[in-house]
Amino acid sequence: MKRRLKSFPMLNDIIVLSLILSVSTLVNVNTVIPSYMGSLGAQAFIVGLAYTLMAFSRAVARLISGFLRDVAGERIVLTICLLLRMCAYILLFLAKDVLNLVAGLALLATAQGLENPALLSATAVVAGETASTGAVFGLILTLRMGPNIVSPVLSGWFADSFGVRNIFILGLVLTCFSLLFYTRVKTGFKLKYADPLGVKAVFRKDLLLLLLATFFLFITVSSFIPILSYWIGEELGYSYLALGLVFSSRNLIALFSRVYSGQLSDRFGELNMLMCVGLVRAVALLLLPFTKEIAAITLLVVLHGSLMAAPPRSAFIAKMFGKEDYGKAYGSVGLAQDLGSMVGPVLMGFIADHYGYTVAYMSMSGFLIAFIFTIGVLKRFSSTLNG
Repeated sequence: MKRRLKSFPMLNDIIVLSLILSVSTLVNVNTVIPSYMGSLGAQAFIVGLAYTLMAFSRAVARLISGFLRDVAGERIVLTICLLLRMCAYILLFLAKDVLNLVAGLALLATAQGLENPALLSATAVVAGETASTGAVFGLILTLRMGPNIVSPVLSGWFADSFGVRNIFILGLVLTCFSLLFYTRVKTGFKLKYADPLGVKAVFRKDLLLLLLATFFLFITVSSFIPILSYWIGEELGYSYLALGLVFSSRNLIALFSRVYSGQLSDRFGELNMLMCVGLVRAVALLLLPFTKEIAAITLLVVLHGSLMAAPPRSAFIAKMFGKEDYGKAYGSVGLAQDLGSMVGPVLMGFIADHYGYTVAYMSMSGFLIAFIFTIGVLKRFSSTLNG
C-alpha cells in the first residue's frame, strides 16, 4: 500500500540531496554565454553548434551515469559530477577564444549529464513508495531548480559589473561548497541492484514512444534559450541585466509550476499533463516574434514556462519500471533529451540566420505539435495495454 509523504522518512534524505546540488546553480551561464560568444565573433549558427556539442557531451554522460548508478549507486556518480563541474569552471575562466570556451561548456554539460539520471533515480526510489509520485518529483525538481529564480539576474548583474569571466570563478566557489556539503552529509538510500547491465526493459514500445516525444520536445527546449538570448541581446539590443530579468521571471513561475504540474499529473494523468505542456508552449512561441517590448516578451516567456514536463514525465517512468532499471530508464530518456538538444540549437540557429527569427519560432512550435501528437499515440497505446 502506498504511504503518505509525511510517513516516509527517506523523503528527507532526497530533499537534503536536492538542496546540496542546487547551491552550484546560483550561477547560470546560459544567461551570458550566447551573447558572450557573439562578442568573441561567433554567429548564431556557431552558438547553436556549441549548444549541440554540449548536448552530445551530456548524452554520453547520461548513458554512463544511468548504468553506473545501477552498479554503484548515486553517491559515486554525483561526487564525480561535482568534481567535473569544478574543472569546467576553471577551463571556462581560462578560455580566451571560442574554441576553448566551447571545450569548457562541453565539460560542464558532461557534469550535468552525470547528475540527472542519478538524482531522478534516487527520487524515483522515494516517489515509488508514496501515493503522490508526481508531487514528489515536483517538490524535488523545484528544490533543485529553485536557485534559477535569482541566478539569471545574479549572473546578468555580475557580468555587467565585473565581467563575464568572473562569473566562472563564482561558479567554481559555489561548486566547491556543494562538494564540501555533500561529503559531510550521509544520504539514507542505497542504489545497487543485481542486474545492472540488463537492457531488455528499455526497449518496450511505450518507452520508445516516450523517447520520440521527448526528442521532439527537446528540439524546442534546447534551442529556446540560445535563440531567445541571441534575439534579445543582439537583435533587439537589450543588456545582460534585461536578459537576466526575463529568465528570472520565467524561473520564478517555474518554481511553482513544477510543484503544481506534478500535483495535476497525479490528479489528471501524466500523459494529459504532458499534452497540456506542449499546447501552452506552442502558443507562446507562435506569439513571441510579434512583440519587441521587453515587458511583453517577459509575459510570453513566463507563459512558456507556466507548465513543466519533467514532473509528469518522471512520474510516468517511475510507474513503468522497477527500481533495478531506474538508472537505465532515466538515462535513456536523458539520451532522447540530448539527441533533441543536439539537433535543436544548430537547426534553429541555421533557420534564424537564413530565414529570420519569426520562422525559427514557428518551427519550434511545429515540433511541439509533433510532441503533442506522439504523446497522444502513447496515451492510446498505454490505455490499450492496460485495458
